[in-house]
Amino acid sequence: MKKLALTFLYYFVTITIYAQGGIWTWISGDSLPNSAGVFGTQGVPSVINHPPSVYAPCSWKDRQGNFWTYGGTYSAYSDLWKFNPATHEWTWVKGNGLKNQPSVYGTKGIADINNTPGKKDYGSATWVDTAGNFWIMGGGIETSALWKYEINTNMWTWVSGTTVINSGGIYGNKGMPSMLNTPGARRNEAGSTWTDSLNNLWLFGGFGFDVSSYGYQNDLWKYNITTNEWTWMKGDSIKGAPSSYGLQGIANPTNDPGARTTFTRFYDTDGNFWIFGGY
Repeated sequence: MKKLALTFLYYFVTITIYAQGGIWTWISGDSLPNSAGVFGTQGVPSVINHPPSVYAPCSWKDRQGNFWTYGGTYSAYSDLWKFNPATHEWTWVKGNGLKNQPSVYGTKGIADINNTPGKKDYGSATWVDTAGNFWIMGGGIETSALWKYEINTNMWTWVSGTTVINSGGIYGNKGMPSMLNTPGARRNEAGSTWTDSLNNLWLFGGFGFDVSSYGYQNDLWKYNITTNEWTWMKGDSIKGAPSSYGLQGIANPTNDPGARTTFTRFYDTDGNFWIFGGY
């Protein structure tokens, strides 16, 4: 292992700092491309199990440190998986192992063991709330339906939005929450999401629908879990909006990032949201 030595002379004291590159370890999964996966028995963990090869699945980490994935494409799946990093075991938690499965919505607001968001590909918008529940919307520009998964009950709930394929947004009035409001269908390879300290879910931009047509968006949304209301906070209700920069380093209510996709994002310790670049 090569080491990089950085030496500083400070008040006649020599300080040497050593830095070294990280080392990758193959933990699990198949070394062959386009693997079909090993499902095993649903609900039973095994070091042999692993999900199939997929692109842009939903992913999150629970409060116990387990890794979770849902869906993904090549081809589009609707299975939920959990990986325990302590035991190196995958568990096929939910789903039927088949491709291109439709959504089963059930009744809005009611959890049911048979409910499923169905296939989710090309990166859905996802969140984890402060209670550890997983939330998902969109993917493949399908619907604006918002789903919640509770680990303790192993059930999905269709919470908000519509079942209409490729649905446009209902913006309402900027800054005014409403149970009628909803972002348009979109996929999160093109957007960004985060959960604030008050347990609100936030969504910015992405590739999907404005009121009626699809394209790159720059709208900023907030979802209040307690009231089940979306609020259009900032940005435009039409696709392809340009950036409004203002003066560098100066905040201004008229400033807005332009419509974009696949950008780098950060969240600082004060709860501020940062973005860089994008398409």
